[in-house]
Amino acid sequence: ARPAGRGQRRASRRVDRRVATKLFAARDDDFDDAVRLAEEPGVTDAEGMLELLSEAYPDWVLTPRNEYIVHLVAEAAQQRATTTLAAEADEPDPAP
Repeated sequence: ARPAGRGQRRASRRVDRRVATKLFAARDDDFDDAVRLAEEPGVTDAEGMLELLSEAYPDWVLTPRNEYIVHLVAEAAQQRATTTLAAEADEPDPAP
């Protein structure tokens, strides 16, 4: 596989930053956005989301609420990914 080009890396960093911003703000209306955005770079586990958050913000501004939100978003993202995979598996193969 070819390494990601500079444009792809920039786009990925923008998505990572948007996920981190949503997780940091932790507003009710950010929840669904954070779940959806987390799927773009493929970060659907709490550990990966906490890493994104700690890369974007210094530790001293992060609160237990941020960690709690990360775990809720990760759980929802994993559930959504599982549901999507199950739905795709149930779809009939297209005719040849």
